[in-house]
Amino acid sequence: MCGISPGPPGKTVRVVAKDIRTYSRQAEELYEKAMQAGVMFFHYDSDKPPQEAIRFQDNYIDFFDHYLGSEVRIPSDLLVLVVGLLPADDDLAEQLKLAHSEDGFLMELHPKLGPAETATQGIFIAGASQGAKDVRESMAQALAAAGKAGALLARGSIEKEPLTAQVNLDLCIGCMRCVKVCPYHAIEQIGPVGKDGTVRIQEAACMGCGTCAAECNFDAIDMPYFTKSQILAQIDAALVEYPGEKCLVFTCNWCSYAGADLAGIEKRQYPASARIIRTMCSARFEEDFIARAFEKGAGAVLITGCRLTETGSDCHYNFANKLTWKRFEHWQRKFRRKGIDPERLQLRWISAAEGKEFASEMDEIVRRYKAEVGENIHVPV
Repeated sequence: MCGISPGPPGKTVRVVAKDIRTYSRQAEELYEKAMQAGVMFFHYDSDKPPQEAIRFQDNYIDFFDHYLGSEVRIPSDLLVLVVGLLPADDDLAEQLKLAHSEDGFLMELHPKLGPAETATQGIFIAGASQGAKDVRESMAQALAAAGKAGALLARGSIEKEPLTAQVNLDLCIGCMRCVKVCPYHAIEQIGPVGKDGTVRIQEAACMGCGTCAAECNFDAIDMPYFTKSQILAQIDAALVEYPGEKCLVFTCNWCSYAGADLAGIEKRQYPASARIIRTMCSARFEEDFIARAFEKGAGAVLITGCRLTETGSDCHYNFANKLTWKRFEHWQRKFRRKGIDPERLQLRWISAAEGKEFASEMDEIVRRYKAEVGENIHVPV
């Protein structure tokens, strides 16, 4: 066993850690200054929990150090336990429907373009609510959040793009399905569920994702600039000639459409049979769009959107793409029963930075549906 000398009383600091990570230049400088000041760092066995790996008795600490390759005994007058920072179990975040990152902390709108903002307008984050930070970072983000909030409060009115959902009360039957799926709780129930009830859309809260319009089975809600009739007209126009050679690609404005744009900027080659139709969010896609595409003879339909994983989502509209995934599973089963091979209806998650992946996915789906319909079908490249 390796014994460490006690050192001057009250002046020797030793750190026993499972792991030490510095993630900025300033933090690395602090680590170096600590070592220069005489602070000693040890690495205990991380395969065991701390209460088993570190043994404290008779004013001594015993543990196995990986760097030294032996048991170490350190005399100690005071033992301070420091635990890692965990995200708070906050009911407020759940009530506000704020997105969480993979580690459980609140997710910012964009790490560079919106570090203090959230996907919900008017709600800002700062400090350890977003993740582990030092004082300097917390103060900088807090000042940014305060500045954003101050600029918002200083306005006499709020300007919004004219993309908010519109409800046709003559068609609304009061089923309230739109109320349940709205990611921002921008739809209010008026009256009871049923024909005597309707809904009201709060334009200040609506972000224009189109989830409600896709959920409504009675066409009582529509989205300006992305109306159902407009999208159907794009589908018809794309499939006027040689529909069996075409692959319709439904993209969301913020991720997969930007990924397609990046593929063009980077001059990535992918089959020219792709016909891209853009909406604000993948949750805007309706079953009727897919049905019209196959009715017109489309070779394949590819649905794309912001990345969705088991632990998180990059969706601009607060996890609205979870509904896309749920609906897609239903659509694939339904169209399979109608005789549409599953290879002709696919879903892919593509981020705005994945131009190469977009081109690769297009190559793959074209290859798949060519195999389905036969090589005699000519697909332009």
